[in-house]
Amino acid sequence: MNDFEYQLNYIKENSRRLISMQDRNIVSPAYGCFHYAYWRDKVTDFADARYQEAGAALGLLTHPAIYDSSMPSKKDLYASFSAAVVFWAKIQHGDGSFDEWYKNERGFAATEFSLIAFGLALYLLGDSVEDADRSRISAVIVKAADWLVKRNDDVKSNHEAAAAAALALAYRITGNEYYGRAAREKCAKVLGSQTDEGWFNEVAGMDLGYCSVLLDYMMLYHVLMSDDSVIQPMRKLYSFLYNFIHPDLTVSAEAGICFNNYLARLGTVLLSEHSPEAAAIARFFDGRSAGFEGIAPYLSDDLRLCRWGYLPIVTKILKKRMVEESLFAKAYSNKKDDKTPGGFFKKAAVFSRSSPGIYVEFIPAGGGAIKGYFNGELSGVTGRYEDSGYVYGPIGSSGKYIFTGGYKADRKSELAEDGMSAEVEFVPARFFFPPYIARLALRIACSIPMFSFYARKLIDMYRKMKGTAINQSAAPVADGKGAILLRRCLQTEEWGFRITDEIIAGDGFGGIDRALLRPISYSNGVKVDNVESSSGTAGNFSRKICFIKEVRLA
Repeated sequence: MNDFEYQLNYIKENSRRLISMQDRNIVSPAYGCFHYAYWRDKVTDFADARYQEAGAALGLLTHPAIYDSSMPSKKDLYASFSAAVVFWAKIQHGDGSFDEWYKNERGFAATEFSLIAFGLALYLLGDSVEDADRSRISAVIVKAADWLVKRNDDVKSNHEAAAAAALALAYRITGNEYYGRAAREKCAKVLGSQTDEGWFNEVAGMDLGYCSVLLDYMMLYHVLMSDDSVIQPMRKLYSFLYNFIHPDLTVSAEAGICFNNYLARLGTVLLSEHSPEAAAIARFFDGRSAGFEGIAPYLSDDLRLCRWGYLPIVTKILKKRMVEESLFAKAYSNKKDDKTPGGFFKKAAVFSRSSPGIYVEFIPAGGGAIKGYFNGELSGVTGRYEDSGYVYGPIGSSGKYIFTGGYKADRKSELAEDGMSAEVEFVPARFFFPPYIARLALRIACSIPMFSFYARKLIDMYRKMKGTAINQSAAPVADGKGAILLRRCLQTEEWGFRITDEIIAGDGFGGIDRALLRPISYSNGVKVDNVESSSGTAGNFSRKICFIKEVRLA
């Protein structure tokens, strides 16, 4: 089973689970709702609109290119889709927007992504959508599109890309050129923000997963609008992204500000006829599967399954069209079988290098994480090693920890002939959990529509200042002054790679207790030789500790 089939089958196998999450009692005020915590457990007093996208996925499963007898009947799938449309229309605000994270949020993402999901269902299912549902979806889309036209999300580039796709769908469904012009304007705005390294800004940094999300929706926009201005920037984006696709067809969460490790299938397929790198990855997806590791970033829990369940379905439908039009054959002739040598991207603070049988990456932005793969040039992995740095603690009576993780792209890093080095401070692991009073203030402020706009502006300012996506990530915030410094050097060799770590106590810090210093590493199928371990002073407490590890295939 190849990767496209694996992901599509996962949605098919979970179709009954999705239906069971829906309120199907026609007399219920929440009829059609997929947000279980709202309609059944009642632990929240508003319905997250993103859950409704599950209904679009269930509707798309009835497509002739997708449906088979292993799933619920077409009648049951369509009934769930139709009920989802009813509730989706019910929770739309009068101004056309929807809520996702908190009540009266009037969220950009909730509005655009739910429009895309149901817009794709309407666009791809065609005449099989009943008149009442077609009319209801079209009316919701018009209101949502009118709202999106007047707004931008300047903090997240992938949201602007999705807005371009959403408005392109509104144009295709309604025929109103007003939405077509707005879609082209959103697209131009996104493309104008591309960095010279190829990636696009998310909050206050780079994120590999959101590079993929942006790619998906820019290429979907291209399909809908036939706008070739997208192609060269997306080729440049994929040329960057390609350097960090692991031999097991995954990417690192640590490399990005949002800790998103999603890798695009839809965007890769749609770009494959234009990009040799995308064509190479599309061929690998078509020949083998990343398995559960490939779906874990975006389909493995209830929320993400509801949000993104339509993507493998749409990928299959559009890929089938490409095959029928001989476009996928063109992609297959677009040869680029060998992994590129990689490189150092200073603004993104990520590094990778490939040689025959070995791939290794170093992520200063992600706390100096190092990952290595052996005998796996995108065709399987024999050996794997991951090193995420160190945790130190608990410290004194506080019981707190400091660590080398968290996202921070401005860490000092230098490229060397045979590798690179970086400096990473041990900092407190600060996780963001808004207190009750903050939630209450947000609820009160957003009860007035105009205040919801300014509330979101303040949240975005805080996110940029802290360098984290707070409401979309459980990742730690890497801020504060470090009591200990890690100087890490990676050297690549023909046989593998060498990691040299110098751990130095900062000024005013009494010393490093080796008993409290814990490495965070994982290895499978590799040999790790500890060739040196030394301390600057005798006993448990040291001002400086050095470790040298050599990693090679076992």
